[in-house]
Amino acid sequence: MFLTDSQKNYYTAMKKLGRKKPQKVIRRPQHQYHAIFYDIAVSRRDLFIFALNSLQQLSLSPRFEISIFVLIFLNMVSMAIEHHHQSRTVSFTLEVFNALFTTIFGLEAIVKIIGLRHHYFTVPWNLFDFILVFASITGILLQDVLTNFPISPTLLRVVRVFRIGRILRLIKPTVNGKNSFFGQAAKGIRKLLFALIVSLPALFNIGALLFLITFIYAIIGMAVFGHVRRRGALDDLVNFETFGSSMMLLFRLITSAGWNDVLDPLMTQPPHCDPDYRMQPNGDCGHPVIAIAFFVSFIIINFMIVINMYIAVILENFNQAHKEEEIGIVEDDLEMFYVRWSKYDPHATQFINFNQLSDFIASLDSPFSIPKPNTVALVSFDLPIAKGDKIHCLDILHALTKHVLGHVEETEEFKRI
Repeated sequence: MFLTDSQKNYYTAMKKLGRKKPQKVIRRPQHQYHAIFYDIAVSRRDLFIFALNSLQQLSLSPRFEISIFVLIFLNMVSMAIEHHHQSRTVSFTLEVFNALFTTIFGLEAIVKIIGLRHHYFTVPWNLFDFILVFASITGILLQDVLTNFPISPTLLRVVRVFRIGRILRLIKPTVNGKNSFFGQAAKGIRKLLFALIVSLPALFNIGALLFLITFIYAIIGMAVFGHVRRRGALDDLVNFETFGSSMMLLFRLITSAGWNDVLDPLMTQPPHCDPDYRMQPNGDCGHPVIAIAFFVSFIIINFMIVINMYIAVILENFNQAHKEEEIGIVEDDLEMFYVRWSKYDPHATQFINFNQLSDFIASLDSPFSIPKPNTVALVSFDLPIAKGDKIHCLDILHALTKHVLGHVEETEEFKRI
């Protein structure tokens, strides 16, 4: 398919548009006390530190976001300090910190549940927080009970390690449509994560191929080297005597680490072995030529070819993500568009009134923003108007995309796609 650069850019931007849609705004409760908790849950003020992870309206203040990072970092440090044979003072201090952090995050969850009601559980990040809080509280309550059983209560607190995932919020754009303080600084990390996620299907296929090759070599290794005398690197764990041990050994050798140490005992010849051992062909001796061919081919295929395919796939998708960023429209821009759209279309009808269009376009950030006076530009968009002087969000996005990318030649081949 032959497309010009402008047509390719427009086609790539159109694919992104299909992945986004307007979101309903969680309306403020009418009940007085519920409304108070709702205001706290979406508050932008530093005073409410326990609402600092609210997904509804994160603060734009760098100081507020730094307070989030500090709290998460301290939680990580308190878990990292714990060690075997620690003193009672250290244990008591860590238990106090654990209770403190659990209380803070527990209060955050309670405030957000009361304020946001059932909408709280519609956000995946909120479910993640709720599970962490529930596991932490359960661990504290059952800590004394489990001391009478051969199960360490630390196992229940291990789940708190996943709270480190909260840091991911610092590298994504905030829901108000602008990049956060850490999000702007970590824009490259977001690009890497996007490339990794896009690469997962291909990485799975490469992993299946890697498993198949290793499976075949494990069967061959059992047949050829299963009888070799244990010496050198060969022991109870490292050998080709069973399928399980063969797979584990080859899985370790995929990284090419220590393959020469395993190769040496597989080349054993008399007098270091018995060629008549148990009346088997070649006894417990090795096969030098077969061993060399086996390991050289295995390392070349798996380590030098298949493993490098992982790197090639990720780099290819990273380059693709970089090219899409150079187009001028990225995922953050679409997120910003729909967040601003929700202020004019709180019920997510996907339509706004024509008389709201000028204010809406002016409220957007670059590259979609067209500051007032923008009447002439909006008229040139030639937007289709539905019944009741309504305009659809996708029509506006298409027009803005063409405005950003410039003229796109609509050839017959381009129209077919």
